[in-house]
Amino acid sequence: MQSVNENEIDAAIVQDILKCFKVNNSKDYQIRANELKQVTHENQKNSDRFCMLVFNIQDDQGTKIGKDDYDLFLLAGKQYQP
Repeated sequence: MQSVNENEIDAAIVQDILKCFKVNNSKDYQIRANELKQVTHENQKNSDRFCMLVFNIQDDQGTKIGKDDYDLFLLAGKQYQP
C-alpha cells in the first residue's frame, strides 16, 4: 500500500484490497483467494520476482553484529542459484 499515492484510489491494488474487506464467510474467502492467486500468476508470468530482506544479526547476549562482520549467502529457486 505504501507504493500507492493518495490520488491513486482507483489503482488495481487498492481495488483488490477493498474486495478483501467484503469477504464475509469461508466460501467468499476461498473465492477471493483463488482470484488473488490468478492475479499473482498474471503479474508474475513474464517478469522476475524480487524481494528485499533485512537482517538484524545479534549474538545470544543481544550484541548487534555489523554487516561487515559476517557473510550471508542466499540461495533460491529450484537449482539453488545465488
